[in-house]
Amino acid sequence: MERRTKPARAILASLCALIVFCAACARQQPPDDNAQTRADGAKPSVLRIVTSRKIESLDPVKPGHWFITEFGAAELPLILDDDYNLKPWMLESFAQADELNWRLTLRPNVTFQNGKPLTAAALAACMNRQLTRSPSTKSVLPDATVAVTGEREVTLTTLKPDPNVPSALADEVAFPIYDVETVEAAGGDARKLVGSNCYTGAYRIVSLDDREMRLERFANYWQGTPPLEAVSVRTVSDAQARILAVQSDEADIALYPPTEAKRMLANRQDAFFVTSENSGGGPRIFFNVRLAPFDETLVRRAFSLGINYEALAKQVMDGVFDTATGFYPPSFSWAVQNQRTDLEEARRLLDEAGWRAGADGGVRAKNNAPLEATFLVYPQQPDWTTLVTAIQAQLSELGFRIQIRQVDDINAAMKNSTDWNVALNSPGIITTGGAPDSSLREHLTTDAEANYGAVKDQELDNLIDELSHTFDRVRRANLLARIQGIVIAEKAYEVRPVFTRSRCIVGRRYRNYRPSPQLHHVTYATRPAD
Repeated sequence: MERRTKPARAILASLCALIVFCAACARQQPPDDNAQTRADGAKPSVLRIVTSRKIESLDPVKPGHWFITEFGAAELPLILDDDYNLKPWMLESFAQADELNWRLTLRPNVTFQNGKPLTAAALAACMNRQLTRSPSTKSVLPDATVAVTGEREVTLTTLKPDPNVPSALADEVAFPIYDVETVEAAGGDARKLVGSNCYTGAYRIVSLDDREMRLERFANYWQGTPPLEAVSVRTVSDAQARILAVQSDEADIALYPPTEAKRMLANRQDAFFVTSENSGGGPRIFFNVRLAPFDETLVRRAFSLGINYEALAKQVMDGVFDTATGFYPPSFSWAVQNQRTDLEEARRLLDEAGWRAGADGGVRAKNNAPLEATFLVYPQQPDWTTLVTAIQAQLSELGFRIQIRQVDDINAAMKNSTDWNVALNSPGIITTGGAPDSSLREHLTTDAEANYGAVKDQELDNLIDELSHTFDRVRRANLLARIQGIVIAEKAYEVRPVFTRSRCIVGRRYRNYRPSPQLHHVTYATRPAD
């Protein structure tokens, strides 16, 4: 019989939570749009989504605006698809002219939702406004300019060679395409952008308040008439209430469910737990290399080799996540699979480092100091506490004594405190446009502000710097391979415990829906199964 990964009291707690969320949902149920009947006797096709995240801003130059792309209101020059390929979206094509200049050619016959044509001049105005006024855009592509160079062509010019320009064009924080005149007429009042029809997407925003965003189809959309009449995106903070909303047919899709929902919904026919085809991000384990015991490379390597990654993914996380085989998931073209489990090798490395096994296989010690560590985790993502608890148990077999500490702000705790040894955090490994460079630079180079573990590795610094201005794909892949060799296998500066898949709960009408690793929740292709 397969060993259970949770004690009986945890299962009982889950059942109790189910009863509690039924009551919670009664207070938070969204309206049943599809219960209405049109004059012709047919039911309207309204996609009803419940999400944990509040819609923050309609202003494209302010943080929090990216939901306008995620829910089908706005579009980008390029798109990173669910297989991690960069493809044209608002652009018909793009080409590098030289190290500083990129020619971008617009699709023909695209209009904003307000009826204005998307011309080369309109595209240049939008991109230049983002480049000068949006902090997010400046961070992705600093010191760039855009000029009209043809009837449907603009040229983007960077101050220095930047191989990540295509990724920037697909980054949801950088270049949502909008009608500048309409946005500026709002005078900074984001409420005036509701109903302004300033974007190009398949669905236009018609209302927004603290609880719900409503969108309606844009009939003159460039790909054709969108299949849905409307989309409702409702904020329901309680995860269990979102699940019950789908079960009771008050919602079609519930975003961001907990992993335990898979078990709770097993064999049900009113709601289904579904995941994306490919894994993408997920948590990262960072070591504080300034403090013992992880100031020793051999101990970090032993820690990494002592984790049973397959058990974490398939048993602890019920198969919702994928087994971590390296720094990047296999769906990334440059991924190297160099992370593995080897308990005998881990024990040998600890012996070599002078950490002697305790009596009866207990906690190891060196110079009368125990092999112990404080492991930081944050409560906002309950799955991570489950994950760290399982890692604690696995590593105890090697002689590690690990104490888990929950902190409300994981970034502040890693940055400002000095008494932690290892921490679980989820800062991402690529941009939303698919570029790996910035995450490597921010977390693993010597002087980076987010290098909380104080990694100081000159070879790693040099490799990441070279990557940031290397265009050749083969050379970039080789650089990334060497970086992964250092970070995972040789120096073990980080560990990837699992690879995550995007997940959601869907009702019967959207049984064929699959969540996007890129968080493209609503697209032109989104439609019910029937």
